[in-house]
Amino acid sequence: MPNVKIFVDEAVLRPQRARIQALIGELDKVLIDKLGADRKQVHIMFVPAVTGTSMAGVYVDLNYKPHSERTPQRVQSACQAIAELIGEALESDCRIRANSQDLSSTTAVDIAMPKPLGWHASAYLP
Repeated sequence: MPNVKIFVDEAVLRPQRARIQALIGELDKVLIDKLGADRKQVHIMFVPAVTGTSMAGVYVDLNYKPHSERTPQRVQSACQAIAELIGEALESDCRIRANSQDLSSTTAVDIAMPKPLGWHASAYLP
């Protein structure tokens, strides 16, 4: 953790798709530097969306485990850096919300599945 879901309006996503792969590395760095995240625990997902007219072209949902070093100031700094990176890279307004996850009410299951030879996520991007 942190888990970052980035909902991108399809109208914004189409012309900026090539920039997303480079953006993931930059977002990783922000989460590691500003929130002290372990690279193996950083999860970033871009989700195509159809948004309402009053919404920003990009909406970011950041969930993180509470740690003493993740002060409100550090979380705010991370949010600001993420919003600036995304806004600049995707040329869109960006709204971001960050939530500390209540671990007492969280259940997680990880299932490792073998991947066929030649599998890569980018092969499934249009």
